[in-house]
Amino acid sequence: MSENSFDNTTEYLTKLFLESRNLSDQTPESLVKLYKDTYKQINESLKAYNKTQKNNQKIYY
Repeated sequence: MSENSFDNTTEYLTKLFLESRNLSDQTPESLVKLYKDTYKQINESLKAYNKTQKNNQKIYY
């Protein structure tokens, strides 16, 4: 997966997650913090998942 595709996936999942939440009580500042924190968590999770998948795709003879 290219780095740009990875960034796009992280961006998409972050937006999808936040759109599913009720954010009406959030301030603009808290939204920015929530977005950054969510993006970071999703990014780390995707990296860990991709690392696991690469190890699972190895063929041993």
